[in-house]
Amino acid sequence: MRLERFPRALGRVLDPLIAGALLVVGLLDIWVFTPSDFFTIDGPTPLNTLFLVLVCLPLVWRRRTPMVALVVVLVMSYTWVLSFGDLTIQPPFEAFLALWFTVYAVAANATGRRVSIAVGILILGFLAEIPLVALGKPSGNAFPAWIFFGLTFVGGRVVFRQRLLTIELAERVAELGREREEKAQLEVALERTRIARELHDVVTHNVSLMVLQASVERRLANALDNSTVETLASIEENGRQTLGELRRILGVLRSNEERPPLAPQPTIATFAELVDGARRAGLQIELVVEGEPKQPSAGVELCAYRVVQEALTNSLKHAEASSARVLVRYENGHLDVEVTDDGRGAGNNGKGATDSQSGHGLIGMRERVELYQGVLEAGSVADSVGYRVFARLPTREETN
Repeated sequence: MRLERFPRALGRVLDPLIAGALLVVGLLDIWVFTPSDFFTIDGPTPLNTLFLVLVCLPLVWRRRTPMVALVVVLVMSYTWVLSFGDLTIQPPFEAFLALWFTVYAVAANATGRRVSIAVGILILGFLAEIPLVALGKPSGNAFPAWIFFGLTFVGGRVVFRQRLLTIELAERVAELGREREEKAQLEVALERTRIARELHDVVTHNVSLMVLQASVERRLANALDNSTVETLASIEENGRQTLGELRRILGVLRSNEERPPLAPQPTIATFAELVDGARRAGLQIELVVEGEPKQPSAGVELCAYRVVQEALTNSLKHAEASSARVLVRYENGHLDVEVTDDGRGAGNNGKGATDSQSGHGLIGMRERVELYQGVLEAGSVADSVGYRVFARLPTREETN
């Protein structure tokens, strides 16, 4: 995960900068400022310089190996204090800062048993102050600092927990995204299967008529030449083979529990029945037909019917609409169907289909319309409350 690698990448840049800045301040404190200045270091200058380098250097790898950095800084800090020979001298402030940085690094990065080991090391460091205080070290320079280190450790563990929570949330979001994508792909596959089952009935009906007409024509063409009779016989045989293949394909697409529908396929002529059913469910609907009615192909009729059916279902179940308008328009070689309602559109925090392709009903509508090279538009009504679904489908002349 990128979030998991971010602290390490940050440490590769930030930790050397912290170590370098602390080293520069310490060198100024040792070589430039006078002992009367604030946070100055007493004692021999070369000895202080050596211990300053040994204390600051572990900060470079405090995130990669925080336990090693903690032990080195803690040991060097006590050695630095004891090297003065006078425990009443103010402890080096650079050592305090270096230990503070390493304590935080351990708390924010340690896992498992390392946490218990780090706590043990800090307890030993605190206990080491007791004999020093007994030997003359001012207690005001020792115990308050360890209280601060304890609070730093607790804060580091809080940061560690929050980092883990952030990583877990990011992984969960990624997992949900993958599940949502897989679910959408599954819905597309299922919808395409449903469409194929419905189109099977349409195609079977048309091929059956073709076979029947070829059979009748062949029987009536006895007086014609043999070539015409053979052509009609070939058409009839190919049609029968096509019907057989279609039935086998349907057997693959349809599960064992499903049974072929006994009712005829819906058409544009049955829009009135669809609208009446929605009215009985409590939706006030206006059905408008414009243009000169033309007879599109059976598949186009079925597609238009399903689009209107799904749009009205969304208006009733999800958008909580009270009224709707269904427009059927024949124009310029196209069949237009439009359903508008006064429900809660996507821009009003509604539960209806959104402008994206995420809604299951919208997926089905898009699949059906694209099958006939049509156009589908779905979204909130501009400058108004409600939702609009519009589909334009080519008529028989353009699809053939």
